[in-house]
Amino acid sequence: MLGEVESKLEEFYNDLGNKQLQDEVVAAAVKEMAEICVGGLYVYDENKEYINNMIGQDLINKDTIGHIRELLIENYDVEGYEKYVYKKREDMERIYSYYFNTFTSVLDDGRIYNSILNMYWNDEAGLWQSDGSDGWVRFTLMMPYRTAAAESTDSEKEKKSKYYYVNGESVCSGEINLKDPAQRELLMFSMLCNDSTNQNGQEIGDPTETALINLGSLLGEDYAQVREEYPRLSEVPFDSDRKLMSTEHFIDGRYVMVVKGAVDVLLDRMSHIQDGDTLRKITEEDRVRIEVQNKHFSENGLRVLAFAFKTMEQEQGLTLNDENDLTFLGLISMMDPPRVESKDAVAECIKAGIKPIMITGDHKVTAAAIAKRIGILENMSEACEGAVIEDMTDEELQEFVPNISVYARVSPEHKIRIVRAWQERGNIVAMTGDGVNDAPALKQADIGVAMGITGSEVAKDAAAMVLTDDNFATIVKAVENGRNIYQNIKNAIQFLLSGNFAAILAVLYASLASLPVPFAPVHLLFINLLTDSLPAIALGLEPHNPEVMKEKPRAMGESILTKPFLTSIGVEGLCIGIMTMTAFMIGYRDGNAVLASTMAFGTLCSSRLVHGFNCKANKPIIFTKRFWNNIYLIGAFVLGWLLITGVLMIPALQGMFKVQTLTVAQLMTVYGLALLNLPVIQLLKWIRTRKK
Repeated sequence: MLGEVESKLEEFYNDLGNKQLQDEVVAAAVKEMAEICVGGLYVYDENKEYINNMIGQDLINKDTIGHIRELLIENYDVEGYEKYVYKKREDMERIYSYYFNTFTSVLDDGRIYNSILNMYWNDEAGLWQSDGSDGWVRFTLMMPYRTAAAESTDSEKEKKSKYYYVNGESVCSGEINLKDPAQRELLMFSMLCNDSTNQNGQEIGDPTETALINLGSLLGEDYAQVREEYPRLSEVPFDSDRKLMSTEHFIDGRYVMVVKGAVDVLLDRMSHIQDGDTLRKITEEDRVRIEVQNKHFSENGLRVLAFAFKTMEQEQGLTLNDENDLTFLGLISMMDPPRVESKDAVAECIKAGIKPIMITGDHKVTAAAIAKRIGILENMSEACEGAVIEDMTDEELQEFVPNISVYARVSPEHKIRIVRAWQERGNIVAMTGDGVNDAPALKQADIGVAMGITGSEVAKDAAAMVLTDDNFATIVKAVENGRNIYQNIKNAIQFLLSGNFAAILAVLYASLASLPVPFAPVHLLFINLLTDSLPAIALGLEPHNPEVMKEKPRAMGESILTKPFLTSIGVEGLCIGIMTMTAFMIGYRDGNAVLASTMAFGTLCSSRLVHGFNCKANKPIIFTKRFWNNIYLIGAFVLGWLLITGVLMIPALQGMFKVQTLTVAQLMTVYGLALLNLPVIQLLKWIRTRKK
């Protein structure tokens, strides 16, 4: 296996035509490096801990390390040796990128597999490992699959999260050499063909463009000074259909058009390539190498821009026809990492029955890599490009959209069609966006959400709401808050309707049984003003419960008074009504209508106070912490209980409230019947939950 790896590395190395490592001694050292660790990406002098770790695992031995050192030191002085090590690492990293990632793919089951090595990426261990089928488990590749996953705002890490591809070499932006004319020109062009600004830390413009000028600042180049030295003479603004932007400048005595855009689009418009200090015709081999590098960057979740230029004969207003016969300069890739909390937010969406969909202008591979990382995409069959839906009818698109989670290379028209297709399937669609091109889709969506920080004014005007922190997790939190508010409103309605239904049942029963009226008008007034209003308000202030995110979204036209909801109101109202009339009949045994009315009144008031706790949730909570988590409901219960007890026991209030003072036994009967509603209704909720 190792022999095959070595031969492949040597084959790719020779194909690249690099002549600096043809020295026989150095070539032997590189081969031994490859045998120790495929790719040879480690400078052993600077990483002794790693070497010692490998020696401890019997993966290499000290004699091999010593032999390589002797070969290098014997043939180069110290300065040359250090220079060689740096250059060797750079070359081997490039070889590794071509060789390794070309044969690496994401399987349908989500695993990352390399067909040449027959190994899988172990994300937890951070290693490439065999699945054990061939018995070769101990040998592990130490090179990570995602080489550019830098997600820190720290300047050094920010540099490392961007890559240049120029003169056939991939260069981490932390190692850019501005003394290299091609690398310096690529940096300068990226700041000139750019509309963004950064004034005192206030970034204005597209995040991709601001990342380019920020990179220049990190490398010591002031974008404002560059633009002042080479002012823009004319331009063709970026267009989402052609996916290009062009600007014209007077640079070093010549008029130059700088073009940036999508790699696949620009490749079709290129006739030449800059190779060192010379320009030559672009070959098919050049195109393949550029496409392979673009694929490698994209598979690592990097956003890639291609840069080209064209020398103009004279100053002229640029037109679309000028964006042909271009000269390829290089690629710039950058990490646009999802926020740390976005993966959890996506998982929360899926759990809540919300389908998150990514719609982007990025390359399909880039979009899929990021979507897979945060949980939107499960397999590549769920990703497609806008061109796929271009010729679909509206009916075909409606059948197509449920199976797709990622749309890449889309136009504004595609976005509107996707939104409308989901709406016509009976779904409520929320759409996020920040650019001018997003405005039509934001307007079409049921809920258009514009970005408050990076969003354009056009997008904000078209949207129904503006997200002030540009954070997807905030949208998910808003959904949770909205569901909790809606649930609290339902709980309050359930409390009021079930209590009132109990009173109606009590009066109806008394009428049908030819019994005295159980309640005086003042009783009903007391109930409505105190024992109804206080708990209902408290239920509206119920602490939010994350469990609502486990529920599926309700239908768009669903009424709040659904059949299960009305059934619950009826059953609970019946329980309270039975307890109320039981108290009435106990008080009426001696024919004392006032005592019967007093006990019924006291039981109904107390039952409704207790029932407030039943209405906190649709499932039983009597033995959980949630039973006690609403201090407002507890306060309403205590205050209401004191008031009804005062009315029943203070003689001075008898005439006003049409009641009779109760004995302790009668009062305990009222309390007992009221409290009995709690276990009975909680038991009914438990039974209903078990059935579901």
